[in-house]
Amino acid sequence: MALAVFLVASVLVSRLAAREKRRAEDAEARRTEMEALYDLSIDLFAATNRIGALGDAAGRALRTMGASGGGLVLFRDGEPEIITSVGSGLDAADPLLPGVMRASEPAELPAEGGTRDVYLPLAVGGQASGVLVIRGTRAEHNALASAGRLVALAVERERFLAESAHLDALKESDALKTSLLRAVSHDLRTPITSIRLGLDRLKRSPGAAGIVEDVARETERLSRRIDNLLAMARLDAGTFVPRPEPTPAADLFRATLDALPLALAGRAVDVSVAPETPDLLVDPALSVEILANLLENASRAAPSGALALAAEPSPRDAARVRLDVLDRGPGISPEVKQAAAGGAPGDAGRAGLGLTICQSLARAMGGSVALMDRAGGGTIARLEVPAAATPIEEIV
Repeated sequence: MALAVFLVASVLVSRLAAREKRRAEDAEARRTEMEALYDLSIDLFAATNRIGALGDAAGRALRTMGASGGGLVLFRDGEPEIITSVGSGLDAADPLLPGVMRASEPAELPAEGGTRDVYLPLAVGGQASGVLVIRGTRAEHNALASAGRLVALAVERERFLAESAHLDALKESDALKTSLLRAVSHDLRTPITSIRLGLDRLKRSPGAAGIVEDVARETERLSRRIDNLLAMARLDAGTFVPRPEPTPAADLFRATLDALPLALAGRAVDVSVAPETPDLLVDPALSVEILANLLENASRAAPSGALALAAEPSPRDAARVRLDVLDRGPGISPEVKQAAAGGAPGDAGRAGLGLTICQSLARAMGGSVALMDRAGGGTIARLEVPAAATPIEEIV
């Protein structure tokens, strides 16, 4: 009896000791994994703020999981891009990569020595952006999933850093452009003032009237361009905000003609406003600048022949009004059409500075500027802007 009791007690104690040993080993393994994941999180998010560290991040994750190889694959526009490859390496044509990406579920394959290859989708907020491949690992599923989440956060952090850097670059570029426009515009005002004073003196000289008129006309044009550049600079800097108000088209046409006394000297300009044309909801000053630029361009393109200003409701949208500047010049070239319609950035200069300024000012008021061929020859420069709401008493 004593022997039997001793044997039973020995077996029970041995099993209990073995179970506690396994628990202690599991606890030690969990502690090691937690420490490794903590170190990995510190490495990923506290060690550096630089862009382009994803390859190092993936390598640290693989080392933490005791992998023999693997790497990081990100998908851009549906195509896999290998960011880093360690050990046995990665193949962008691996069919498991897009499958894991689409399903957002991990996949495992048995490997040598009782290890396994694991494909972990990298997802933040339910949106997968890549796959972390861990080859030849013995790590537990929970540790692998935690490492995958950390790398996914590192990928998302990298994206935010890149977007932030891009936004900072855009802000600096806008600030530089605004400062440059202001400096150039202000610096040009001084010589223009001197030119005007000289022209006034030349007007008193006999035989110089024709030359003086030509120079005065070009000086007026240059002065108007400077005013346009200053307006653009104020809009870009946010120091000037368009103030739309109901304005009749006839008033804008009258102010436009008054703004071009030299450019239109002796030129006939036909003005027509359709009877059903509503008032325009525009900033009057900006609208006159746009129309003056378009009419001046038309005058230069067609030195002879009548010019025309016309207003009518837009047939495509009752809430908008068309203001057309028409000429009978040679028309517009395909290159200018493409640039005016918003072609490649390098083509913008072909449309001319005046048209580029007009498009910028029109967008600030919710309008648009377009060039098109005129039936029978010539060009139509069209400013399309919002229409003012019809007063209730008029409806009644």
